[in-house]
Amino acid sequence: MKSPNWSQHLRGFFPSWKFFDVAGTEFRLEASSGISKDKLGPWVNCLPPISRSVTNLLFNAHGNFLHASHNHLSHLNSDILASEDSADLMNRTSFQITCNLVEFQLRKKHGIDSRFFYRFRLLVDGPNSASDEALISDVRESRCQM
Repeated sequence: MKSPNWSQHLRGFFPSWKFFDVAGTEFRLEASSGISKDKLGPWVNCLPPISRSVTNLLFNAHGNFLHASHNHLSHLNSDILASEDSADLMNRTSFQITCNLVEFQLRKKHGIDSRFFYRFRLLVDGPNSASDEALISDVRESRCQM
């Protein structure tokens, strides 16, 4: 039996900056949106990269949100692999949360009370491979927040 690496015991003292993680799969969430179903804009990154600085050690609410969102993408990918068909995937909680996450991020661009159409895709980036599309959603209409 192999003994655990001594650095694994120090993980609790460091923020989640992936100091000890092995390079692996990265997930990217991209969205395309517009005011009509037929004219959606280009794909844009929905979740910005997580900034790392000393000030983020104590006050990092936005960074925590981004960490949770990026972690959610791995759960979505697991559900994509486990689902039998698209109807099964669309009924899963992870898909519904992703729809809400994308819509929340796009509201910064379109405004809180506006209606818009969007679709999203999940890209999987391996350490030695090009991006692979794990999911492309259908075009969805935003829900009005009024």
